[in-house]
Amino acid sequence: MTQEQILAALPWLPLGGLVGWAFFASLRRVAELYLGGGGAGRALALQLGRLALAGVLFWLAARQGAAPLGALFLGFLLARLVIVRRDVKRLGAGS
Repeated sequence: MTQEQILAALPWLPLGGLVGWAFFASLRRVAELYLGGGGAGRALALQLGRLALAGVLFWLAARQGAAPLGALFLGFLLARLVIVRRDVKRLGAGS
């Protein structure tokens, strides 16, 4: 991998973190809407929106090459790790 490829992939890492954070934080909201009777229509719209956003960004990263796609995915997974750990601590589960 050349230095130019690495530099081209770097902006995708924080973007992946931001998208991952939004994706998994909204997953919690979707679950609350479904379980709390907050409206299945709103929950479905939020679910479709978060899937579409992630899908489009992963598609765009893939069109740029393997390095941007990998950086986006790494940021996405790191955000998942942070969100899940936060929610486990908040709920007191896993101890």
